[in-house]
Amino acid sequence: MPRPVAPIARCLLALALAGCAAPRPAGVPPAGRTVLESIEHEGYTRSYRLHLPARADPRGAPALLVVIHGGGGDSEGMEEVTGFSRIADREGFVVVYPDGLGVLGWAQAWNAGHCCGRGHALGVDDVSLLRRLIVDLSARLRIDRERVFVVGYSNGALLAYRAGSELSDQVAGIAPYAGTMRARAPLRAPRIDLAPPRRPVSVFATHAAADPRISYQGVDDGAAVDVSFAHAGRFWAVASRCRGRPTARTERAGAVRIDGYPGCAPGAAVEQVTLTGWDHEWPGPANTEELPADHPLHGFDLAEKIWRFFASQRRPPVSSRPSPH
Repeated sequence: MPRPVAPIARCLLALALAGCAAPRPAGVPPAGRTVLESIEHEGYTRSYRLHLPARADPRGAPALLVVIHGGGGDSEGMEEVTGFSRIADREGFVVVYPDGLGVLGWAQAWNAGHCCGRGHALGVDDVSLLRRLIVDLSARLRIDRERVFVVGYSNGALLAYRAGSELSDQVAGIAPYAGTMRARAPLRAPRIDLAPPRRPVSVFATHAAADPRISYQGVDDGAAVDVSFAHAGRFWAVASRCRGRPTARTERAGAVRIDGYPGCAPGAAVEQVTLTGWDHEWPGPANTEELPADHPLHGFDLAEKIWRFFASQRRPPVSSRPSPH
């Protein structure tokens, strides 16, 4: 993932002027601004950026988006490249951008089960970190507990898939971009490691067909596989009791294909978006505006599409239980 400005470089500059600012104490931050905060979790100080919208949600308590950066990235870079804070100011939801565990602000990553980085090496439970953030922020900010969503990019997408599996009591929906799930071989009929969620979860997953880092078609490592994007969709469709094959619609001259599963459990929806003519980077204006003006994905904004999907979603009722796999 691109790193607009390395955190340690920002810190050294601040030290030269007035010293690195510590995360601010927890409270209610000012509207329309992003503040740096932290919590203690499993013996580590974990930082996160919190953005309260400039305007209130007219429907009442705001939704919460947890937006997870990719491996080697950070919360500031994720806020900049996705633009979710700008959308939050317009739509009235709260965004939190947590930081993975790294070394002095470098190589920050998430323990998504089978990888990655320092957190995985130390066995840090990043799913429980997400749970802690959701519970704490919901209490402080009077979040609508039926509208909590998790967005993840790359290594963060792997963690978002885990959150959908393990946090269905907290999370209404997930939106992984450029991620996969681990499974036991064979690739053509994988046995996915994640357990189906106890309650249906809405899923808006996106992957570039030509992604050079995390394969759209899946990877067979022998005993273990990274599942294909299609198999990931089937897993979540079964978990949300969707019936029938997905139906496809296209946008932007076919560069965006959206496969939607029909007949899901009440309150749940599962859609998969395939991008053609793109790679692994986050597909938002910070990157897509650099494409030629006649490119179908010029100006494409994945964050806008994710929010459009989530805006009408709520956590399904307790009675809507997924079918066993």
